[in-house]
Amino acid sequence: MRGIAYRHEGNIGKALVDFATAVQLAPEKLDARWPLALELENAGQHQASLDEYSEILRIAPDSVEAHIFRADVLTTMGRDGDALTEYQAASRIAPDDPGLLHLRMQFWFYQSEFEAVIRDADRWLSLKRSTSDGPDIAYALLWRHMAAKRLNVDDRDALESAKDKLGRNEWPYPLIQFALGEINETQLRAAAATGDPAKLKDRQCEALTSIGESYVAHHFEKIAEHLFSTALEVCPTTSIEHLLVTRELEQVEMRRTGKDL
Repeated sequence: MRGIAYRHEGNIGKALVDFATAVQLAPEKLDARWPLALELENAGQHQASLDEYSEILRIAPDSVEAHIFRADVLTTMGRDGDALTEYQAASRIAPDDPGLLHLRMQFWFYQSEFEAVIRDADRWLSLKRSTSDGPDIAYALLWRHMAAKRLNVDDRDALESAKDKLGRNEWPYPLIQFALGEINETQLRAAAATGDPAKLKDRQCEALTSIGESYVAHHFEKIAEHLFSTALEVCPTTSIEHLLVTRELEQVEMRRTGKDL
């Protein structure tokens, strides 16, 4: 399919047209439906993306991936109750699916279900630690760390283990160092500003988000709010961090409104 080439070129419009045409030509085949659903989500066409995942489930009703991807889109739309239903459906099919555990881990964080974050993170790590690369393990541990901080749980040993598969010059090593207190905010910002120019914006986004989370954990919400607002301007709209800081800003506003009542 030419749509794949268009996608690699960043031409989302042409990719969508090509994938949609392929679906029309062979509506019962999934080869084009998967990338079409993903590109629709990336283009912000969330309902259309949900519709495609529904069609995938009609054709392949036991598809765990379709359930969890629907859940992810629903979470982006703020339909958390419906997202939970999709995660429950996926769990009935394959409770230890790594993709389910990883996405649901993030979902639990948005619900302030921090024990559940740690539970899913630990299960994912038990299944994937030996086969995943260093960055994937580090990011799972960073989500676990954010939850642990909210619970005032010491997770230093878990974070230290992230270094085993990461080189000192490899991202997100500086995020792990910051979480461990080995470098400060200024040093993390400096680390995020070095390296591959094509990745600097993503790193700046992640650094701002991590710093903001550290302030939330210590109840400095005004500073965290400023950092999250800055991150919202920097983070790509399709990034995990964009959704995270959006949810965090909503939570800050809810807590402030609650205090004012």
